[in-house]
Amino acid sequence: MTQNEERKGVLSQIIVAVVVTLLVGGTAPWWWDIIAPEKSQEKPDGIPTWDGQIQEKPDGIPTRDGQIQVRCTASPHSIPAGGQVGITVLAFTEQSSPVSSANVRIEAGGGWFSRSGTTIEVGQTDAGGVFMTQWRSPNPAAGAYGMNVTVTKDGFTEGRDECNIPIQ
Repeated sequence: MTQNEERKGVLSQIIVAVVVTLLVGGTAPWWWDIIAPEKSQEKPDGIPTWDGQIQEKPDGIPTRDGQIQVRCTASPHSIPAGGQVGITVLAFTEQSSPVSSANVRIEAGGGWFSRSGTTIEVGQTDAGGVFMTQWRSPNPAAGAYGMNVTVTKDGFTEGRDECNIPIQ
């Protein structure tokens, strides 16, 4: 057998092996998912990547449930210097359903929260979409204190609100 015939024999064996593999089966080639992606592929966080209901957040993270609506209220509405006020945060969907187990972060411009002892309070909403805490004004105090409220949960676009506590 000549060297040229030997090369043809090796090449024929490779071609036959590739054809048999393609006909019999085996794993799909690396490029198959690019040509024919599955409609129900999921990302590691469990959010479907191909679903007509998904919206894109500004930072590119897909969301499925829309934006969280947030309402912050204080009771009483105003307090004296050194006084305490109850802060209630309500998180709900655009369809007015409560958002439970959402992460709440409140940042006050002064004073302190009873639980944390600082100007920042974090926690989670309950089954009704409600988070409650207590905040105390310093004494002496400014004429009012603002609070920035941020609520987040996987699958939702972040929601924000502000509370303003007048000091008497």
